Amino acid sequence: MQVQPTGGDTTVVLAALVGFVVALVLALAVAYKLFTGYRRVGDPGMFRLAVGLTLLTAVPMLLRVVLTNVPIVSPAARSLAVTGCELGGLVVILVVIYDAG
Repeated sequence: MQVQPTGGDTTVVLAALVGFVVALVLALAVAYKLFTGYRRVGDPGMFRLAVGLTLLTAVPMLLRVVLTNVPIVSPAARSLAVTGCELGGLVVILVVIYDAG
């Protein structure tokens, strides 16, 4: 099977793909650790922090990949969805930080 990458040399494309997967796994690992901490301690702020970090990191990454492959979604709509998700995650994190004190 012949692979023709779009966007550059095969090595560069594979390195970018591996980097993406590693970043996604790390983002989900942090969210999972926060969630298990929430279940152990029962602090709702920890759960909200897990949700905020997931909205800031993992969900936008997945949205970029999924929405890029949906032909009816325009680049502007994709950008708006990703930015809105990141903004929502930041708002949740800020509420957790300022509500804790």
